[in-house]
Order: sequence, then structure tokens, then C-alpha cells
Amino acid sequence: MSPVPLAAARSADGSDWVPHHGTHRVTKVGVWWDIVRVSGELGIAALQALRQRTECPIGPVAADPDGFGGPRLYFFVPPGTADHWDVFGTTALGPAFYVVVPDAACVQPPGPHWAVSPDAGRILTCPRALREAVKAAMRFP
Repeated sequence: MSPVPLAAARSADGSDWVPHHGTHRVTKVGVWWDIVRVSGELGIAALQALRQRTECPIGPVAADPDGFGGPRLYFFVPPGTADHWDVFGTTALGPAFYVVVPDAACVQPPGPHWAVSPDAGRILTCPRALREAVKAAMRFP
């Protein structure tokens, strides 16, 4: 599956899905992107593994340090990814879910923030690369 440019991840009226002006927004998953949710240290290790892979740019990643059940990272992946995602230790979120999307400028705690910001021109994370990064993170705690 090829990565999807964020330019394609816009609503029908052309508005950006990333909130601005100090707000967060509850947004339906599966419209512009799906989400792969990874908990705590595994998520951090997977993000580090992705950063070491120079051939595969990383899409937006939201962090929720106070998530239900502990800290979590939310990797933004192309729509449809949740339909076939089956990586142990992760949860794929598709059209049946909603997530809180942080304000574009919110890049540190407290609360939900961007671990990797959704900069213009950035792509969504390649599911294959994320799968490999999570599996590598499980092997090397």
C-alpha cells in the first residue's frame, strides 16, 4: 500500500482536519485516515524504529500521555488500513471510531499533543513500515 499525501486528507469542503486556534477536535476515523494505537513504551520504541528508517517518512503521530489505560501513541495511516491490521500489541481504529485530534500547534504535554506534527506536505505513515517497526520494538525492549 502506498503512503497517502496529507494534501489528500482534507474534508469535502476543503477544510483541514487539523484544528487550529488552541482547540482540539473529536474527529471520525476512516474518512481521511485510519489510526493505529500503540501503548506506552512499545509506541515510543516503534516511533524510534521508524525514525531510524530513512527510506520511509513518518506521518503524523499524536500522543496522549493520560490515555485510558496509560500513555498511548496514535499513528495516522491511510484509510482502509484498519480492515487488515493484525499486529499484536496494537489496536487499529477505523470508521467505527472517533479520536481527539490535537491543535496543530500543540506539540508537548499536558494532554493530547503531536509527537510528530502534521506538517504540510507530510505523508501518512506507511502501514508496512509501521508493522515492521512495531515488530522490531517487540524484539528489542
